[in-house]
Amino acid sequence: MDAVPPVWAVSTLTDEVASLVAAVFLRLEALDRSVLGALPRPVTTAQYHALMALAVTPNQSLGALARRLLCDKANASGLVDRMAAAGLVERLPDDTDRRRVVLRLTPDGYAILAAAVRARRDTLARVLGGQDDLHGAAAALRRLAARLENETHPVSEEEQQ
Repeated sequence: MDAVPPVWAVSTLTDEVASLVAAVFLRLEALDRSVLGALPRPVTTAQYHALMALAVTPNQSLGALARRLLCDKANASGLVDRMAAAGLVERLPDDTDRRRVVLRLTPDGYAILAAAVRARRDTLARVLGGQDDLHGAAAALRRLAARLENETHPVSEEEQQ
């Protein structure tokens, strides 16, 4: 009787791509931890993603941030509490609904984010090598992102509230 390969065995090109995507994701996460942790004012990868989400869409609710970070509201709340205590984020009353609070980066939050973006960009440029490698990687990742966009549901304008 032939042995059945384990479900994680790489036997097709699709399996290989899935395995490579997982490996790249884990290695990028490890690289981010290293780079972000070495900043003069270190941040976690979760904090980096929250800073980026709040920079791209300021004045969003905790629920909208949680959806953007793909976590539940309790996780996002704890993250925001720690970031507010560190002076990176502030909670402000919503101009249109006094019962609601919106989140905004502080000047320190923007400065930390700028340093983190520079450090990540410089590290990726070094790791990925020359312009030909960068162009090839960018083209492949654009195609992958476009295909995944059709399979996922990004946060809509209504959900941002």
